[in-house]
Amino acid sequence: MTGTRTNGIQSSAKTDGMDFLHHYFLKRNKAEGLTKIPEDEQKQFRSSMQLIARMQVKVLFAYHNSNTSVIEHFSDSKQFTLMHDFMSLLADTTGFGWHYLGESYLHLRMYAKAFDCFVKASWDVENGRPELYRFLLDRGYKPRATNISMGKALNIILNHKGTDIIDETLPKHRGVPLRRARYTYLKHYWYEVINLFASAEQYSFAVQAAHRALMATDPKDEVALTQLWTIIFLRQLELGEYDDAYIAINANKAMCAERLRRFLVVMAEKGEWRKMIRYPFLGMEDQVHKELLMRSRNSDVSERPNFYHILYSFHSVRGNYRQAASAMYEYADRCSIETHMLGIESMERQSQGLVSAISALSLARDDFAYVLMRPRDTLIMKRPVSPKRKYYAGKEYMAELDATKFTPGVVVITIDEIRRKQLIVSCSIKLAKKNLKQDEDSPSILGNDNPLHLCDKLLEQGFIDEAFSMGKLFKFNHDEMAKIFVYMTNICLELDGVDLEAIESPWALRLARIYQKPSVVAWMRLRKYLEDYNSQYTNFHYHLVAAKRILTAAPDTRLKPWLMNAFKREGSEDKSHLLISLLIQFESYEEACRLGIYMFQNAREALSDSKTTFISYNVVDNMEKRINTFMRNNTSDQARKDILEKDIWPDYKAARDAYFRSL
Repeated sequence: MTGTRTNGIQSSAKTDGMDFLHHYFLKRNKAEGLTKIPEDEQKQFRSSMQLIARMQVKVLFAYHNSNTSVIEHFSDSKQFTLMHDFMSLLADTTGFGWHYLGESYLHLRMYAKAFDCFVKASWDVENGRPELYRFLLDRGYKPRATNISMGKALNIILNHKGTDIIDETLPKHRGVPLRRARYTYLKHYWYEVINLFASAEQYSFAVQAAHRALMATDPKDEVALTQLWTIIFLRQLELGEYDDAYIAINANKAMCAERLRRFLVVMAEKGEWRKMIRYPFLGMEDQVHKELLMRSRNSDVSERPNFYHILYSFHSVRGNYRQAASAMYEYADRCSIETHMLGIESMERQSQGLVSAISALSLARDDFAYVLMRPRDTLIMKRPVSPKRKYYAGKEYMAELDATKFTPGVVVITIDEIRRKQLIVSCSIKLAKKNLKQDEDSPSILGNDNPLHLCDKLLEQGFIDEAFSMGKLFKFNHDEMAKIFVYMTNICLELDGVDLEAIESPWALRLARIYQKPSVVAWMRLRKYLEDYNSQYTNFHYHLVAAKRILTAAPDTRLKPWLMNAFKREGSEDKSHLLISLLIQFESYEEACRLGIYMFQNAREALSDSKTTFISYNVVDNMEKRINTFMRNNTSDQARKDILEKDIWPDYKAARDAYFRSL
């Protein structure tokens, strides 16, 4: 618009006839002394104003050939109220006017009304009215790639003279259908509307405009479809409408991978990963796995939430437990290397990762309870594992496992190995925290993978339960496990009849603080561990170790009844002869004779029931020889000698003779 035309419009507005009539009525009423204009004169005044307004519009149309210059002037000068008044005087608003009216509502932040105006403006584009087409070209609007250029489409529309009904039966102009030409402009008009709402950060209306642009896009125009679906996807992602954004991922195959990548990253960064893993991702599971795995390996393991956790949850929800375990094991492995400077915090993260891996593998089949790992410098596996588990049985499974074992660089890590590693880490954490409380140095404990050395440290600090767990999981031999039972027996003896203030063992002190009778609790714990770890397969070796330690510390002390009863079994399973040999070594003849009585009586009952029995005659001969020697030569302990001769020894002989008679 030129300056001359703008000045002409402004001068015509100043000499408007409505101002003249208005002043005329006011002066006349003032001269007649009236304070209010009569109703009949008000009606006459309004009708006169409307008449002059229509005349003004006709004059403006005649001067400017169109009302577009007036509307554009109001828009450029931000006089939106005058624009609305002017538009209300027009009998028929064109698409050009509706568009500028929509822009005015945008400036006034009335976005719903603005969108309605843009919709009405699009009707002119769809019906072939050329004002808005020229407007887009005058603005220098450069359309996106399309099969028909904007100029060519405009020529087709302007040269067509006929019905405005859009139909496939419309004539063609130089081989191009008229409908295609009009819809080309309609699509690009909605592009303009999308940009307007995006600049105002009203993405919900931008999405609606994009959907209308889709309806005007040729299904064969892949470039335009890709652009529009990408716009819809990005705007809905920014609005937090993740369900609609997920639908937009697969709506168009082009750039599907890029949209999926953006979808995963944005939801993870906004903390919506719990909702993200619930989406089905049909046909995209492998791509999601690769993307999350790549993000996990390229991110810092100290981030919260970490992409390893997201990958673990993604596979756990779908029942891919091996994949889930592999993710968390790799996370724990990186924590042990990359965050070692954090000390205890690093070990806690490593322990959490190993516990998660164990939990996942525990849900898998026993023959699939393992993970495949490569060295840290080549973490990408040569043969990717399908997220859909494949179950093998017999030869097929063994063939797969054998092939994996001999694949160069691939290591098979079973669930038992992960359990051992997790136990070492968790025990190291406890020892490190204990040392920190005692103001001691803990670097010697961190990262120590020697289970025997770690077990000794646990016993020193009073972690009895952890020491037993380590012995069981690492399958300590009898001598190594015997050290733990000896230590625990010493604590039980320390708590028996000793002043609590003189206790030095950390475990004994812990029991003394919690229980009123710590010695009773300690003996009960010892009994429980002996029953759990001892059996006929160990030949009751640990019971003998505990009994030997008790007799060594206090030879005159009688063994606990539950400890002696542990050797009393029925039939051939009776192990009394083992304890008799030990009692004879420590000269506990009374206890040995009582146990011998039970041994012969049990053997006699087994014979009567036609059951097999076992008696060690070497033990019997050795016991009788030692007791006879004691009663014949020992004169220093006459009380014990009298008890044996009068009470216990005759009963023993009677039980022995009865057994031999029953043979």
